[in-house]
Amino acid sequence: MDAVKRARYNDEIRGTAAYYDEKCLVADECVRVSAKVILPMEHPVENLLIAVVVHDENASRVIDAEIINFTPSGDERVSYVFFDLPVGAYTAYALMYSQDDDLELSDIQVLAKRSGEIVKDDLKAYQNAVDLSDIYISDIESDERFQYPIDLIKEKIGHTGHSIGSFEGGIDLNDPVFSHSVALEGLYYPKLFGKKSRGLYRLAPKYKEGSIPLILVHGMAGTPRDWAYILEHIDLTHYTPYLLYYASGEDFTKLSKEFNAWILSDKIFDKGPGVIIAHSFGGVIVRDAANLQEHFGRQSKELFISLATPYGGDAKAAEGVKNAPYVIPSWRNIADDSTFIKELYRRALSEDVTFDLLFAYENSETGPSGDGRVPLQKQLRPEAQEEADVIRGFNEDHLSILNSKEVAAYIDRRLQAFAKAYMEQK
Repeated sequence: MDAVKRARYNDEIRGTAAYYDEKCLVADECVRVSAKVILPMEHPVENLLIAVVVHDENASRVIDAEIINFTPSGDERVSYVFFDLPVGAYTAYALMYSQDDDLELSDIQVLAKRSGEIVKDDLKAYQNAVDLSDIYISDIESDERFQYPIDLIKEKIGHTGHSIGSFEGGIDLNDPVFSHSVALEGLYYPKLFGKKSRGLYRLAPKYKEGSIPLILVHGMAGTPRDWAYILEHIDLTHYTPYLLYYASGEDFTKLSKEFNAWILSDKIFDKGPGVIIAHSFGGVIVRDAANLQEHFGRQSKELFISLATPYGGDAKAAEGVKNAPYVIPSWRNIADDSTFIKELYRRALSEDVTFDLLFAYENSETGPSGDGRVPLQKQLRPEAQEEADVIRGFNEDHLSILNSKEVAAYIDRRLQAFAKAYMEQK
């Protein structure tokens, strides 16, 4: 009901200043705009603030801002930035700022800016995301000063949210942020969820030098806590585990774009091997992310294991799209007749990726054969079978596959074999 209320309120404020200030109450009216930000290695700044100014019929003003940090990449440092924006005219500013508590407008310096428009043609059923050209920050200081009110900027400083390149290490899966109630906020209130969580968490306080990154991706309305059993039953000697945490009600085209940026950010996969394990619709996000780069895994050996993933989409979601008064954005994507699902295999996996397709077939309900939630027909989509190196079934339902002794043992064997091959090549 709250989702319906938001949609109606969105209709009421469309065309007003509030439409931009409350931006993206309805996700499919917004485009995910992303850009790579490049900083000279010798530049003294550690963090930048990217602010988005809207130019509408009202006074130009800041409607969004994000703090980004950088990772060395050759002779440069790189980061990624994402904003969800409705149709309109904008300027994005890269800003250097004083971190004093009494920040004033005069303390903010413009290092670079980029102006452009989002038009209706950018609002596509697939892919609802726009890449900007790279933003280069010059090592030559600019004398331009920022000229817009900075209340929202002050609010952002000190709170990085789940910006790309910023994640928390040494986490405890019992943290309340990983509760089912917060995960449900990600399904129905993606903006509220984003204020509480980061996009990525590392179990260990620090990256283990020489280890292999292992990324675990939960399913619809899931949380990193879903991986507790498997993490307890696998040998992590050669691995540093990371857990993705995303708003599962969000447009999947945007989620796959964001996941792809994590891979490309050099924060995790730094040209070495890596492993990704995904459950349910998490596997769909990972598979679509593979379409967004020329070589999945940065031209290095990768292992991708999916568990009970509906590569063929969801028939119940398709019914909801047709009959519900308001549709959660992810439902539109995962419907089995959606453009997103139809285009999921528009690009082949890289030959450097080994793909294990694990399916579940314990079904206590009447209806099609499957795991009680996802029919086998959807888990075993022909294109998924064709690109799989291994296809293995388990007598589990859609959720018990995450707490299965046999599944954990299988994953452990695959991880140790992958690590052994990597160590022998070093």
